[in-house]
Amino acid sequence: MKQRKNQLIIIIIVLFISGFLVASLTSFFAARSSLRSQITQSELPLTGDNIYSEIQHDLINPVFIIFDIDNFKETNDAFGHIAGDSVLKNVAKTARGNIRIPDALFRWGGEEFLIILKECGLDHAFDVAEKIRKAVANSPTLHKNKKIPTTISLGVAQYLHEESVDVMLSRIDKALYSAKHNGRDRTEKAL
Repeated sequence: MKQRKNQLIIIIIVLFISGFLVASLTSFFAARSSLRSQITQSELPLTGDNIYSEIQHDLINPVFIIFDIDNFKETNDAFGHIAGDSVLKNVAKTARGNIRIPDALFRWGGEEFLIILKECGLDHAFDVAEKIRKAVANSPTLHKNKKIPTTISLGVAQYLHEESVDVMLSRIDKALYSAKHNGRDRTEKAL
């Protein structure tokens, strides 16, 4: 969990750096990613513990959307891992096409993705998550002349300065698990 916290802190800081630097870092990491258009969490460098205190002084409370692909293992089993990679790329492309340029999309691990929305309220972020969910459901992946239907489940949480990153990650994970538990292909807000 500490590694995930440090990686999340890095993502937040990178997001708030100038647009040029963000674009440069994104291009650098994306070129190294197996899903060329996404940054994988394992490629993000870790830094010291003082980063968290720097985030606490920022006046913007970003909103996070975490999502994963429903029944992804079954997709891999039914269509193969190459098809699974195509699904990952299609979902990432669809999600990226439904967020603003200053927002960030990261591959968080496996079939899980993280989106950071700047200057966005929780209700608007929920609407963005729903837009992404519907777009993914309406954009099956074409692989070897077969359409692979895909749905995602999403959790949405606003980062609050008075909470630790661990607490925020716990809240957003609970929202994602709630979406999964309540039938998948849905979005839940973190409490």
